[in-house]
Amino acid sequence: MYKVDNGGPLWTHQVVVVVPRDLKFKNVSTLYLASVEYGCNTDKPIADATGAIKNADIDMMDQLAADTHSIGVVSF
Repeated sequence: MYKVDNGGPLWTHQVVVVVPRDLKFKNVSTLYLASVEYGCNTDKPIADATGAIKNADIDMMDQLAADTHSIGVVSF
């Protein structure tokens, strides 16, 4: 991950790619720009008691990818 000293016009994103088990449509995908600040380059990810990362945006995309049988991408 790139770090820009003192800010600047360059920034980075991290993405989570969700591929459903029953992938049927390999030629389309959905990109969702995350609505939460967590994990935005400097914040630690939200984890539950077991250490698993929990995020409503990823959960939503997981359901959408499963329902549409296509790849989903969440950008942070």
